Amino acid sequence: MDSLLMLLTTPTATTICSDENGLGKILSFVGLLVQILRWGIPVILIILGTIDVGKAVIEQDEKKQKAAYSTFIKRLIAAVIVFFVPVIVTLVLNAFADPTTDFAECTNKILPGIIKATE
Repeated sequence: MDSLLMLLTTPTATTICSDENGLGKILSFVGLLVQILRWGIPVILIILGTIDVGKAVIEQDEKKQKAAYSTFIKRLIAAVIVFFVPVIVTLVLNAFADPTTDFAECTNKILPGIIKATE
């Protein structure tokens, strides 16, 4: 484990996470999946919550409306958390990583464009 960490934190001429290596392409693909999930899950949660509230309002049952509003609020909170988890992870990783190392390049491949490490 220590040798992998040293490999990622040691500046080299060719980086381990470059697109020339297979690892760079894999990390870019993982980054794409993270972005899809980051945007897709909150949208799905909001749509499902809206449908539940709409059903409860149409039925005009006050008990079901309160339950639907409660569920909708929980889904909104979950959507916000899912949306901001990559930002929080990036902030924590960039706080402890040297931006000139391979580690910073690898994290920027997985979490692209969220918050770039300062040079």
